[in-house]
Amino acid sequence: MTLIDRQKQPLPARTTAKGTPTNAAETWREAIQDTEGFAMLALPFAPLQHGRQMIFPKGTVFTATTAGDALLDRSVVESFQPPAVEKKHGNASVTVYYPNFGSTSSFPIWCGLAKVGRVKKGGKLTLSLPAGKYSFRFWAKGVPFTLEAEDCGEHFLRVTESIPEEFRGIRNIDFRLVEHDVGEVESADLISSRGKDAPI
Repeated sequence: MTLIDRQKQPLPARTTAKGTPTNAAETWREAIQDTEGFAMLALPFAPLQHGRQMIFPKGTVFTATTAGDALLDRSVVESFQPPAVEKKHGNASVTVYYPNFGSTSSFPIWCGLAKVGRVKKGGKLTLSLPAGKYSFRFWAKGVPFTLEAEDCGEHFLRVTESIPEEFRGIRNIDFRLVEHDVGEVESADLISSRGKDAPI
């Protein structure tokens, strides 16, 4: 076996088989030819036959143990490693969306101390924010919902409505942070609203 630094390392092989050669290589060559390649599916088992060496095609996966330890040059090994993926930096994307099944036509959206826009039923509002913690509200003095926006992250806040049984006719309105894939699907066909550029 050739190691990453071009050293040659022997692989031990054990067998308890006895008997005459089986001409396995020739048998497999003929089988592949006769079956138009379907015998290739069983090719990894061909070396288990005794009597002749076989060639492993590129991509064959098998387990092997070296005969001993090998010292590798660290600089050579590192030079063959794939380059590290650089983490991207930038603003986070926060999409506030209001599905069609709500009963109110629209809500004002506040982020921090600024009114950043209005989200309508069946609509969405997407904000670009630097990484950090933000408080979202429906009114200037409403109960805040805190979101920690990640560097280059994509976040989805769904506007939800519920009616507590003990307060019929009074709706609870809140934000709910949903998983990325769920939010992406649920908000995909909603109409985009324009936000306001304002200090937060």
